Amino acid sequence: GPMARTVEDLRILFEMMQGRDEADPASVPAAVRWPEPEEMKNVRVGLMEDDGVIPVTPETREALRRAAALLSDQGFTVEPFRPKELEKAYKFWWTIFGRMAGVTMASTIAARGEDISPILHEFFGIVAQSPELTTA
Repeated sequence: GPMARTVEDLRILFEMMQGRDEADPASVPAAVRWPEPEEMKNVRVGLMEDDGVIPVTPETREALRRAAALLSDQGFTVEPFRPKELEKAYKFWWTIFGRMAGVTMASTIAARGEDISPILHEFFGIVAQSPELTTA
């Protein structure tokens, strides 16, 4: 979702984005409802410091802990959190965004040859090592 430096910036962004967009058939004709500050105190905040796959830098971990402490100081309930079956989500993500991207972009990449970024070249090398993607 949208990210910003302040809640007020997010409010402006959401107000601009709300409602039906005639150019986007998937848009939702919903208005933004901002909760009152006291309602927000009932929101639990999940703190996920590490996904168990990608190492987190000490600076990132410290920033998360500072944010959690600030939220806790404001009266929010902050609890450690790790989504159930996160490994399945990774597998699903890789199938959709990794392997499918490899299949759908293979001809474009082949036509451009070495005229792609090194990171994209490496990505497609990893995709090529994955099992063939079938409709099954």
